[in-house]
Amino acid sequence: MSDFDSDAGTCDEIQYVVTHGTVDLEMDVEGAPEECVQATFEIYRADDDSLVTTLQGELVGGKATARWEPDIQPEGEHRGLRVYYVVEVDIQKHRSQELEVYLDWVEIESVGEDDAALPDCTYALKVNGEQLRTGSTGSAGKFREVGLPPGDVEVEWTGPIAVVEWLDRTGPTRKAKLRKLKRVAFLWPSPEGEGEGGRRTFEADGTGSDREEKFHAHRQLVNLDADPAHPERGSRLRCRVAVHPQAEGKAGDEVYVKVEWPPADELSKRNDPVRELVGGAAQPWAQGDRCKGLKLALAADQGEVTFELELGLAGRDAVTISIGCNDECEDAKLVVTNWRQTWYQKTLAPDVAWPDIGTATGWFDTCGVSFDPDGDVVPFGAGPAAGSGVPGKQGLSLVPGIWFWNLDGDPPEGDVAIVGNHNWLHFSETVFLARQGDRGLHVVVCNRVCHGTDHTGAPYSQQVRAVEATALELTIPLPAPDGMTLFDRAVHDGDFPVRGCRWTGPTDASVPEELRNKSGVIPEAWIICQATGDQELTIYIPNPDDEPDLSEDEATPGRIIAAGGKLLIDADLCVASTGFAGWAFREQVALARDSGDDAQFNCLLTHEVGHCMHQAAAEHSPAEGWEAAFYCPPGLAFTDHPHGYQLKGHVGGHCNFGMTPADQGLATYDGLTQDRLGTCVMYGQLGDPARNVGFCEHCQKFTRAFDMKALR
Repeated sequence: MSDFDSDAGTCDEIQYVVTHGTVDLEMDVEGAPEECVQATFEIYRADDDSLVTTLQGELVGGKATARWEPDIQPEGEHRGLRVYYVVEVDIQKHRSQELEVYLDWVEIESVGEDDAALPDCTYALKVNGEQLRTGSTGSAGKFREVGLPPGDVEVEWTGPIAVVEWLDRTGPTRKAKLRKLKRVAFLWPSPEGEGEGGRRTFEADGTGSDREEKFHAHRQLVNLDADPAHPERGSRLRCRVAVHPQAEGKAGDEVYVKVEWPPADELSKRNDPVRELVGGAAQPWAQGDRCKGLKLALAADQGEVTFELELGLAGRDAVTISIGCNDECEDAKLVVTNWRQTWYQKTLAPDVAWPDIGTATGWFDTCGVSFDPDGDVVPFGAGPAAGSGVPGKQGLSLVPGIWFWNLDGDPPEGDVAIVGNHNWLHFSETVFLARQGDRGLHVVVCNRVCHGTDHTGAPYSQQVRAVEATALELTIPLPAPDGMTLFDRAVHDGDFPVRGCRWTGPTDASVPEELRNKSGVIPEAWIICQATGDQELTIYIPNPDDEPDLSEDEATPGRIIAAGGKLLIDADLCVASTGFAGWAFREQVALARDSGDDAQFNCLLTHEVGHCMHQAAAEHSPAEGWEAAFYCPPGLAFTDHPHGYQLKGHVGGHCNFGMTPADQGLATYDGLTQDRLGTCVMYGQLGDPARNVGFCEHCQKFTRAFDMKALR
């Protein structure tokens, strides 16, 4: 036996043998003549059947053996050799199975461009395409990996290393001329620490690993004004990059930038301002319509480079920024997502609580909006001067709760808080703007939304004309227009709601001549307004026989009635627009807390803030010129929202997503059962919260594209 050992095994009809110098070959031979003591071994390559060598062996006890020294040199091109051999004894020939003889080690060496050892270069070792190990060439620049299985071995250099050239890429010894690269990192944005922002982290030995997502994600508040003290604000993101560590940076060190946007269907259609890498262009390392690249260089030792991206104003648009010291751009990566920040001030009426609004904030999140409170709750406070006459700063803010009683249960006690067109400016100026300026939204939670005027300040009115009175007591039912209510005080100024009430007497012989062609005013004292339940106006005409102190003008209408004549009554009524669960105007949102539970409050809050964001995109027919500019951000059109509608029993632009096509086409949505209402939060009626999906996919297109600078 030799001083060398052999290990052998079989796999898939191939025998694998690790060689440490020689390989023992053997073959069972039966029936050979006893005088035969020699055997000839012919060794052939398995791939082309070419003869490798011929050996003379011996035959002992029916077994032929030989010892072979395969030509596998450390400096050679091959780590192993696959062969088979044929054994000839006398006239017999026997063929072996295939045999793969290999060295179970690979020596890996790294040298610099000066041919001197380059220490601590990291690599990954693959066998037959599968990564088996990782390692480093260590302080000597050379390391031997042992105990390897058979198969093709591949060495890949990892970390910040560039391969200048392979000096020996095959065989048992592998040697490469390398150049260590510097690494670059984001100075800003740097989500998790200065100089550490990016996708990968590197250890002292140069090995790199992927970080958690939080280390390579950044939100930019694109609707806020740019501020050097707050680089996370503004739609133009200014990135700062340096060699890491920065002290190793040298003038002229290169920085490669690659910026990639997702496919168009994942981005908003908003196109003003246009998304771009400022100064970027197609580069060999940044190809395709969605990619742009830049090549920059440090101007000074320990310096930094900067570049800018215009992110646009659309919420949840994202872009991936990759940087590197070479055109592979693998040192760091950031995924930047557009976000919009808006704050809201809470003003609460007495005895009104603010509920959990987690559902609403989640719906705003789908549009890339952070909806956060600003400061402490502000009390409702005193209302404006009732008769100020200034649009938006007049009328009543606290009214008797019984006005809104529907006759079910016990009548309410005390006052309720109302907000509407008539008094919104008072709250905006005295509670909101005076406190913190034009910042975000003012959310006023009252008991009822009730408008005494339209948005121009004109009082809502209703006319009563030529109602016949033939008795001293006259009750006039008031079939008020939808949502209009007569209270016993006019909401817009606090005065009596019946204005200009007059009577006109007969002109014919139905009454004595002295009572003909008479007319006059019906004073407030003769009138009672029924504000609860059925809307009625009751007029009591005094009987002159019972009230001798009446003036001639005051006594005349009673005398006409007593003489069998009839009066014609005309009146102008100041009414209020009611029936709203919420209302939004400019930066002000009013929510009626008495209109539903917490789940409905979340729907209502989202709906009204959605109106502040100019939702839902719905075109009048015929369209008016202002609508497209109001509802459609640049790049979008009404056709991008197939479910937007106007009117149909509701006020403003709304969304009928979730309704059947037949129901969508109805002239009015009044009277539909809950299961037939729209499911988008921008549907024009407060429905079952369990069916509400938040902003539907179409409303999201527009809420994402809305310029939130108006609501910052």
